[in-house]
Amino acid sequence: MDFNDISQSKKILCYELNTGKNYNGFFYFDDETIQAELISFDNVLSINADETIFLRTETNHIISLHNNFSSIGHTSSGLTKKMRTFREKIISNNAIIGHDKWKENDPIKRVIFSIKHVDQLLKNIKQFDRFIKAKPYGEGKTEIFSIKVKGCMITAGYRAQYILGYDEPREVWPYITIEFDQAVPLSDYLDSVLSFVRFLSLSIGRAFTPSSIKICRLSVNEMINAVEDNSYHGEYSVKYVWPGIDFQDSDIRIGGALFRLHDDHDSKIFKEGLKSFFDSEKDWRKAHIQMMVCLELDQEISARRLLEACKWFEEIPSTKAENAIKDTDLKIISENTANEAKKLGYDNLEQRVFGVLKSIKKETNEMRFKRLVSKLKNKFVLDFLDQDLIDHLKKAFQYRGRTAHGHFSPKDDEEFSSFLKSIYAIEMFCFLLVADSLPLDERGIERVANHRFVQNYKYS
Repeated sequence: MDFNDISQSKKILCYELNTGKNYNGFFYFDDETIQAELISFDNVLSINADETIFLRTETNHIISLHNNFSSIGHTSSGLTKKMRTFREKIISNNAIIGHDKWKENDPIKRVIFSIKHVDQLLKNIKQFDRFIKAKPYGEGKTEIFSIKVKGCMITAGYRAQYILGYDEPREVWPYITIEFDQAVPLSDYLDSVLSFVRFLSLSIGRAFTPSSIKICRLSVNEMINAVEDNSYHGEYSVKYVWPGIDFQDSDIRIGGALFRLHDDHDSKIFKEGLKSFFDSEKDWRKAHIQMMVCLELDQEISARRLLEACKWFEEIPSTKAENAIKDTDLKIISENTANEAKKLGYDNLEQRVFGVLKSIKKETNEMRFKRLVSKLKNKFVLDFLDQDLIDHLKKAFQYRGRTAHGHFSPKDDEEFSSFLKSIYAIEMFCFLLVADSLPLDERGIERVANHRFVQNYKYS
């Protein structure tokens, strides 16, 4: 743990810097909460939670609390009502820890972070071996890859922990650095971080989250100059409470990874895929976010999971329903229908008939599924891109209608099995549609058969 960080799950003494009254209290954070509790004796305590709240700790860190809400209460002494203690609890969405205050619009030029459970996914065998054989604090190359994508430079590298007296590292882990072309505020920098996380989550089929996040007002070159001038005080540690599910390194199936860094060839394709993913983020962002929602529901079979999977499908740009009937044909049909109606004594129906027919000109779900399955067959060699899959997809949308209010009770085991298969069908289908939009090589296309989404459907 570096200087600009504090221990998790441990209360730390602090006082606030907002009111000028230095109200004392404690700051605390863990995996489920970020909070501060401030105390005032006898006088009413009130902190404006709509503003960024600044704390100074007993370790002389400055903590900046952003996106807060608070609750106020007080206790009275049992001996005299003249003695009262006022408390205010502040719950925050994120805390920034450093040597000075971090204000909402302060510029961020660089962010460094890690992602748990991706060591194997981001392991290039040659570079890894070269790194661990280098002497501690020597000139060993730490960079795994570096690539310019839209709006920023992404670099991955290795960090290590050594034991005194041993040359080989005790622990090695990858970290990611994103340097922005133009400085961004606190409200925007996570977009690039989460895009990278979503790319890895798609590759494996697990809901990853960033960890050990550090932000900095300086670019790499500016940091080097600051170090030389003895004016560099380190990065700022950022704390969040992330939703997610618990899994182990052993749950990561590298053999089914859409993209990975195993060797130089895989690394080249990984970077091409990452660049394509970032370049298309504007059009695909909603779909990728919805994918993460589905991955976070991995450990439940529920109506909500089915509904979220169907929503993922609808958010994918390539799934929009196409016209099944041309407007010119609709015009002919409406004219003929109006002529027949006129013979029966009904005049001037052409526009009304045309308006009604326009509502059915879009392809049906079955037509849409068949078109998209046929498209996927051009890229992926999977035996189950067939009519059975189309039937399960149709069933998924039928179940969606029954589960619109978030509850589903299967009639029997057979219907539950059908419900389960429908969830896996729509999730796999969405995954394949996303994969189809990215630049895969032959190796990646072969690995698709072992991807988690595909395996779930195949063996359900």
